[in-house]
Amino acid sequence: MVDVTSKIMAFLFVGLLFSVPAWAAYSIVDDVTGGACTTIGTWNAGTKTCTLNTDVTEQIQIGSSGIVLDGNGHSVTGSSAGVSASRVTGIVVKNLKVSGATNGIFLNGNYNNITGNEIVNCGTGISLSSANDNLIFENNVSSNNYGIYFWSSSFNRVYRNTLASNTYGLYLNGAADNVVYNNDFLGNTNQIIYSGYASNTYNLAAPVGGNYFSDWNSPDTDANGFVDSPYTFSGGLDNLPWATMTGWDSAPVDADEDGYDETVDCNDNNSTINPNATETCDGIDNNCDGKVDGIDADEDSYTGICGDCNDTNSTINPGATESCDGVDNDCDGTVDEECDECSDDEDGDGINNCEDKCPGTETEGAAWKRLLNKRFADVDNDGIFETRKKKKASIIDSKYSFEDTLGCSCEQILEYMPGKNKGMMSFGCTRSIMNAWTHKKGWAKKYDFEWKGKFNKWKGDHKEWKWNHKGNNGDSEKCDDDE
Repeated sequence: MVDVTSKIMAFLFVGLLFSVPAWAAYSIVDDVTGGACTTIGTWNAGTKTCTLNTDVTEQIQIGSSGIVLDGNGHSVTGSSAGVSASRVTGIVVKNLKVSGATNGIFLNGNYNNITGNEIVNCGTGISLSSANDNLIFENNVSSNNYGIYFWSSSFNRVYRNTLASNTYGLYLNGAADNVVYNNDFLGNTNQIIYSGYASNTYNLAAPVGGNYFSDWNSPDTDANGFVDSPYTFSGGLDNLPWATMTGWDSAPVDADEDGYDETVDCNDNNSTINPNATETCDGIDNNCDGKVDGIDADEDSYTGICGDCNDTNSTINPGATESCDGVDNDCDGTVDEECDECSDDEDGDGINNCEDKCPGTETEGAAWKRLLNKRFADVDNDGIFETRKKKKASIIDSKYSFEDTLGCSCEQILEYMPGKNKGMMSFGCTRSIMNAWTHKKGWAKKYDFEWKGKFNKWKGDHKEWKWNHKGNNGDSEKCDDDE
C-alpha cells in the first residue's frame, strides 16, 4: 500500500507539474534561427535541430513540434524545469545533463522521444503529464526524489534506463497501458509504485524479459537469466525479472518485440514478420521459411497463397486466359465465364454448335475409297474436302472446308439434298452440289440455316432422317442468341 507520506508527496507533485511556467529564458521554435537556439547553440533549420554549444543555467522550452534538442553533453542547471515541452509532438530531447531543477525534463505531449540524458538531484527526473505514446529510453536518472513520474499518461514505453538512488524509481499515478522493461532499478527506496485502477506491463516474453531489481536478483536455478519468481510491488509485478544487471545485453535481441529474437526472426525490425506469422501474398517472406509468398510447385510464378487455384498445372493461374474447356483457367472462381453455348463444338469439327448445321459430323474417310475425279469429300478427316483433278490422280486438298459448308460433310450434304442420293455416297459430292450448298442456291435455298437440329448419322432410312431434319417440329432443339 502507498503510505500517507507518498500520497501527500504525489499531491504536491501534481501541483508542481502544472506550475511549470509558460515563459522560459530560452524558447526553441521552428523558425529561421530556431528561436533562442542561436543564443546557446547552433540551429539546423532543415532538421529542426538545436545543438547546444554551452552549458545553460536557465530553463529551455520547446515550443514547436518536430524539434530536436541535442544537449551535445552540455548541462542545464538550477531552474523550475530544465527542459519543458507542452502540447507538442515528434520532439527529441537527447544528450543533456540536467541537475538541480524542480523537473529535470517535463513533457506534456504525444509521440516524443527522451533518450541518452543524465538527470540527477532534481525534484523529479523525467515527468510526464497527460502525455501518451512517448519513448523514454537509455537515460540515467539518479538521486532524485522521483526518478520517472507519470501522471495520467498512457501507452508510453520505458526501457533500458538506469534508475538509481531515487526515493521513487518509477511512480505511476493514474497511468495505464504503459510498457516498462529492461530497466535497471538500483537502490531506489521504492523501486516502483503504482497508484490507480488500471494495469501496465512490466515484462515482455523471453528473451526480452522484464527489469533488473537490485533487491531481487536470485535465485536463478535454471540459469536462464531470470529470477525464478516474479518481482512484486505496489500495484503490479514483473514476471521475468533479470538476475543480472543489464542481463538483456547478452541475450539475443528481439528488436521488434514480437517474441522471436534475431536468431530465428528473418526481419527483427518488423513485428508482423516472424516464424509464427501467416504467409500472405505481398512479396515478403512473412513466416521466415525461406519462401516468399509460399511454394510455387508448377513454377508458373504464382503460388497458392497468391491465387493459383491449381499449383500442379502451370497453364492454370491468375495470369492465364480463360478458355472454353470446363476449367477455371484464370482462377477467378468462375468457369468459362467468357463462353456461352455457342462457343462449344460438340462434334469437334471446328465449327461451334450455333453455326454448325450438321452438329453430328463424324469420321467419314473410310466411305470414300472410290473418290472420283472432280468429286469432293473430307477423306482424311482434317476439315478440308479432298478431290482428284483427273481419274486415278492423287487425292489433294480442295478449296472447300467445313467452314464453307457450315460443319457439314459430303455425306451430310447429300442427306439434305432432295432425291435418292445413296449411290453418290461412295464417290463424293459434285462441284454443283458443293456450290449449291455453300452458296445457298437451287435446292439448298429452302433450308433454314438458322435451324440447329440434333443430327443423327444416316443409316439408310432417308425418309426418317428427313422427317427429323425438315421443318421446325416440337422435338427439334434450337440454339439461338436468345438462349
